[in-house]
Amino acid sequence: MAEFRTVHSKMWRDSWYSELDVEGKLLWVYLITNQAASLTGIYYMPAKFAAFEIGMSQERVETLLAQFVLSGKIEYENCIVWVKRMRRYQAANESSPRIKPRIIKDLGEIPDCRIKRMYLGLYPIDTISIPTHTDTDTDTDTDTDTDLTGADAPAPPEQEIAKKQAKPKRQSAEPKLPRERDAIFDAIVEVCRVDPSTAGASVGKVRATLSATEPPYTADEVRAFGAWWNSDAWRKSKGPPTIWKLKEQIGIVRNGKGKKPPAQTADERRAEIKRLAAEADRLGIA
Repeated sequence: MAEFRTVHSKMWRDSWYSELDVEGKLLWVYLITNQAASLTGIYYMPAKFAAFEIGMSQERVETLLAQFVLSGKIEYENCIVWVKRMRRYQAANESSPRIKPRIIKDLGEIPDCRIKRMYLGLYPIDTISIPTHTDTDTDTDTDTDTDLTGADAPAPPEQEIAKKQAKPKRQSAEPKLPRERDAIFDAIVEVCRVDPSTAGASVGKVRATLSATEPPYTADEVRAFGAWWNSDAWRKSKGPPTIWKLKEQIGIVRNGKGKKPPAQTADERRAEIKRLAAEADRLGIA
């Protein structure tokens, strides 16, 4: 994942952007600079993720996303967002051998959906050529067409997309199941709020504690964990939810009921959190 993203200075005087209210401007900057934002501009982003990270209500985030869709700046469906001109301004070095593999990798992480098909209709994988905003750019953009606002960029007609998709594209053999991990994210948000041991830690690092030292969870395990969390069964246990309680429940799901991990002392739990945070840093999870 990228450590930084480009924001063109013209954005601040763009007519569309300047008419947004403070919350709209904040959400737009979040869409183009958050940790999940990829070169393609397509990535998994439930509204509650944005609401938690920027301190806005989920209802307000959903309203603004709908506004951005109507303005033609993004597509948003089933928690998948596409910032339409993200790729144009984030991949300035067209000749770099790292760009095409990165784009292919990013697309491979997105399940097959309407938004992904729209993108592949415009940018076929086998003919990737990344336009840039350098002096040699032959695009007919005007001065008001800023880098990431996607000004005056209506979605292409469906029939044009269908023509460009005549040649079938290879899809990821085993797409990820991000939506089924929502329950784990909800649990992590709750832990961040009440567990003193996570004070000051980012959601990403806490999320890493659920997977950094174990194989990826299967869809069935995630669903079982979600059912346990959503049933509020964890509220019946003593004290607030903690990282260890989450990992303990995952262990129950994976190993079968009655095979709980051994109890931990406070020092042991702090040591594990520190080790998992270091593992998160090594994996690039911020």
